Amino acid sequence: MDKQPENADPRFFSIEDKAWAAGFIDGEGSVGLYRRRETHRHEEFYVRLSAVNTVIAPLEKLQLMFGGTIHPNSTRPSHQVHWKDSWIWVCSHRLAENALRALLPYFIVKVPQAENALAARALVSTKGKRRTAILTGQLNDLAERSKALNKKGNGLAISDS
Repeated sequence: MDKQPENADPRFFSIEDKAWAAGFIDGEGSVGLYRRRETHRHEEFYVRLSAVNTVIAPLEKLQLMFGGTIHPNSTRPSHQVHWKDSWIWVCSHRLAENALRALLPYFIVKVPQAENALAARALVSTKGKRRTAILTGQLNDLAERSKALNKKGNGLAISDS
């Protein structure tokens, strides 16, 4: 479960802090929309914002600003013993939405990912309303677009269609 920062509201951070956070996430972070199949219900879709680094201090600043959790990053291959240990900061759901809204004007690289994630949050945030097949289809399309936007490779632009 994400940890909500005490007395922190992204709307009240300085422009410099928001620009720093956006730049850090642009370079070291990830913005994604993920789906998880619920066994007895419909699929759950959630927005996740994360950043990985071998230095924990910038991740602690992100956590102070936006909440979330920090834990050791376990993706290092076991045969890469010479690699430094790293940590990952993660925030999701409403905390990620709040962070993305605050950082969107300052992103350079992650603009399409952030806009895609916010579009999904607008659809997911209809709490209490029954999810229709059309809504689920729209969320699936956004999840596929998120996957394409985050795909490593040749750097080709993703069309809006």
